[in-house]
Amino acid sequence: MSPLSPVAERLRHWLLRVETEFLERQTPPFMLLPAGTANTVHGDYAHAWVRDNVYSILAAFALSQAFLRQEGDGPEHQKLVAAVSGLMRGLLAAMGKQSKKIEAFKQTENPLDALHAKYDALTGDTVVEDDEWGHLQLDATALFLLQLAQMTRAGVKVVRTREEACLVQNLIYYIGPAYRAADFGIWERGKKTNTGVREINASSVGMAKAALEAVTGLTLTLGDGGSFTLHAPADEIVRCRETLAALLPAESVSKETDAALLSVIGFPAYAVEDRMLAQKTKARVLGRLEGRFGCKRFQRDGHQTTREDTSRLHYETGELAEFQNIEAEWPLFWCYLAIDAALQDDVEAARGYLEKLESVAIEREGKKFLPELYFVPDDLASAERLQPGSQTRVPNENIPLYWAQSLWVVASLLSEGLVTADDLDPLRRRDRLGAQVGEDVDVIFVGAAISKRFADSSFAGSVIADVGEDGGVQLTPARALASAFSTFGACASLGLTGRPERRLGAVITSFLYEQSGRTILFTPSSLDSSRSYMRFDAAAFADRIKADIAYVGRHWTATARPLIAAYVPDDVLDGDGAEAIDALVQACASGRVGATRVRLVDRSAALDRPRRSLADFQPIRSALKSSANDSLVVPIWHESADGWFVPVTGSTREERLQRLADSTDPDEMIALILASIETSDFDAPVAGRGRVRDVAHGLYDAAGRRQAWQIVRRVAGLLDLVDERLTDMHKELVVRLRRIAIKAPGQADAFSESPEPGAALRKRLSSAACNDRLKTVLAEETLIHLGAEIKANPTTFSGCRTVRIWEWIALLEQEPAILARGQNLADCAPHFISQAVRDVLNGSVAVRTLLASGEAHHVANQGPTDWRLWRSRLGVLTRVGDDFFDRVWRLLGRCDGLVVGEAHAPGARIDSRIIRSDHTPHERGFALLLEDALSRIASGPYRTLTLEAINAAASACEIDAGFSTLGDLSLDAIIHDALRKADGEGEEALRSFVARSPWDVAARLGQSLRALYGA
Repeated sequence: MSPLSPVAERLRHWLLRVETEFLERQTPPFMLLPAGTANTVHGDYAHAWVRDNVYSILAAFALSQAFLRQEGDGPEHQKLVAAVSGLMRGLLAAMGKQSKKIEAFKQTENPLDALHAKYDALTGDTVVEDDEWGHLQLDATALFLLQLAQMTRAGVKVVRTREEACLVQNLIYYIGPAYRAADFGIWERGKKTNTGVREINASSVGMAKAALEAVTGLTLTLGDGGSFTLHAPADEIVRCRETLAALLPAESVSKETDAALLSVIGFPAYAVEDRMLAQKTKARVLGRLEGRFGCKRFQRDGHQTTREDTSRLHYETGELAEFQNIEAEWPLFWCYLAIDAALQDDVEAARGYLEKLESVAIEREGKKFLPELYFVPDDLASAERLQPGSQTRVPNENIPLYWAQSLWVVASLLSEGLVTADDLDPLRRRDRLGAQVGEDVDVIFVGAAISKRFADSSFAGSVIADVGEDGGVQLTPARALASAFSTFGACASLGLTGRPERRLGAVITSFLYEQSGRTILFTPSSLDSSRSYMRFDAAAFADRIKADIAYVGRHWTATARPLIAAYVPDDVLDGDGAEAIDALVQACASGRVGATRVRLVDRSAALDRPRRSLADFQPIRSALKSSANDSLVVPIWHESADGWFVPVTGSTREERLQRLADSTDPDEMIALILASIETSDFDAPVAGRGRVRDVAHGLYDAAGRRQAWQIVRRVAGLLDLVDERLTDMHKELVVRLRRIAIKAPGQADAFSESPEPGAALRKRLSSAACNDRLKTVLAEETLIHLGAEIKANPTTFSGCRTVRIWEWIALLEQEPAILARGQNLADCAPHFISQAVRDVLNGSVAVRTLLASGEAHHVANQGPTDWRLWRSRLGVLTRVGDDFFDRVWRLLGRCDGLVVGEAHAPGARIDSRIIRSDHTPHERGFALLLEDALSRIASGPYRTLTLEAINAAASACEIDAGFSTLGDLSLDAIIHDALRKADGEGEEALRSFVARSPWDVAARLGQSLRALYGA
């Protein structure tokens, strides 16, 4: 036998390693792998974790690719592929056993309905109960899907039947809500206090985003010769991108960084396109977590330290400081860094990390293994805390951690050149880093000629004049596409349906679709306005179109250009703000709407583009066959010639109904309708006008067409008409990690922090408004305007974390533009309120930013002298600069506590010792704690004065390194001392003080600080 070549020798060296360390541990029929060899208080490592199994089989996958590249499809390659396929099919089968959970979770998103995170390695059965483990780990399911896509593209056949393909499609739906679903995360316990409180984790969101991108359009070749193309709703990818951008460089509310983020910004996910954000995240991870033996998972992680009390899962208040600087270090993370460096062609960095791994590997029987982690022995812990990195750590008993061992093999194969980047990453996920999203995109706008006036406008060249089945082009509301998705992936044998029938975003409706030779255009969900009174406001309608154009242009990644199609009904063109439609026409004709390029082209050219086939979906429901006019509201009651109704009087129930039949006064009609609601007569017949309810609908439509905004809002409240976009716009806020303050801080359910159905949200708002219907409607509308603004211009919310909805309404009622019109807020057109929202957001410069600029003209559209207005606006937004929390952290180090607001009010005192023990300065939890304290201050202007007092105290710390105070530092005391010396006492003095310039107030607060605390 001729001697083997050097390459063949190395391949067989690694084959022996992979066989003995991994393949021999697989057990038919599920072919799963244990996580390790230990059985400790932290878990039985003989169980098969989903995440560990996917990572553990990557060594075999990489080696199979190496054999295929070097020696072709020989027995070694086939054996390795069989092992890879077997394990992935085993995981799929184990998850298939829980198909009822997948179906339930799609609807409930309840952690008790989650897929289990680990299984019996022999049987694929569950090993712990639903409530005995943090099973909801979306990153694990997403990792499975991501690697399934990579392996499928590499030629490994995992999915073989249509039933299995439907299961995979439903797993896609399962991880779709990752951008909004708090889970237990990669470390399985939620918040770092180990209390089991779930969080939205960047590592989960990023892995889900990568998986959704990887499976989109992936065609599975089935064993029967058929095929199945996977679909992932594009807007769920967009929302993952937005949530990820809002979270990074942090991991979650309680963790300002986490080594798990290395798997998101680099191998295997490559989920971040923004190179600077990825670099910032990596720098934070390595700067705060890397040590001599690997990386800590996160700061103040007590897991497997000698100071951890293993008799309880949670940590006590103030305990986390015990673990500072002695957190366990995991060699695992150097494996990620080594692979990532190799995939990025950074040979030196890859070699450096491999050398580090060699240095921490444990040798047994001539082989080297990577332990799970290194910890500081108890007798060395105090010295290590005082001087981090000075003491020698020892490995724990779990040797090897197979997940780490596998990735070490992958890194070594890459380093030796036996496998290439394309072999390991055939989908080229690594190219996502630095990829341009939304750049060089021309958004095509197509209008439907429902309105003759619109068809005759300068849009005429791009108007579809023959909408309907006869013309071959079907213009259909987005809800029809959502209906189609609800059937796709259904599998009766597994008890699975398709995607829950929820509203879709503007990106997925911007593709062309085709079915049975018919071209189908879907209008954006934002234009579904069958119930909203905003459909009567032309300027608001134009704003919605512009927001969708900006949104789609910013997030489009497909090769084909996006196409936004819209109905423009006559109702829109007849009302207040119709000139905004003309302005939109002119902007589109000029080729740019805002910062987005827009094209108006000949109809045939607009539609002569690649189409997404709907053939994969089961037959589209009847919704697709609806005519374009179905999206328009046909009034149940028509106006009389004078515009309202004909009068009669009465007082008994029968007379009241007769008066309602004949009334001309809309205010009287509202009162009569309200009386009918309160006496359960809402469905009583009204002579000549139908069901009381019908009269209310007629009044609603008539008032809307007449632009009688207070009346239409009041009737909307009476009819419980929830704007279809409330759910969407609320979602736009919360996925960017803005919480909605619905009740006072400290009350149950004070905040809304995750997406909610519009009806549920209305119920919460109505309860908080003491069932004041008009106030509830105004709150909903304000939320819609805020959501639309953050969707169109995310940067306008920079530094703002809490949306105090009721304070927003009070603020808007006092806005100069509103007051100048001499109108109540409820009388203003929606587009006018929307503009007022933008004025507030653009006119609330943070305290430190303003003081640093030294220029008053940066503040507000109302001029530099109205400092009371500035303080009112900033008090609602509590916008702070990037360095605010660093400065407060240092301030807390100079006092026992910080008292915000009235000293004896609940939650007013921030205890320095506890806060600095259980938090870190850049975690969102610390920011929200301060937000809660500020929220307890009822007055917006006084809240701004409190921010100014914090700034003065923080500045004192920076100027005088020796400044400190025994006891608490009371911000109220500082403010009141400055107020008394400047303007005296009482309400009039306070009004005068808040009208002073921020430079004057800063000087006076500084003087009071020195007088009271010696600063």
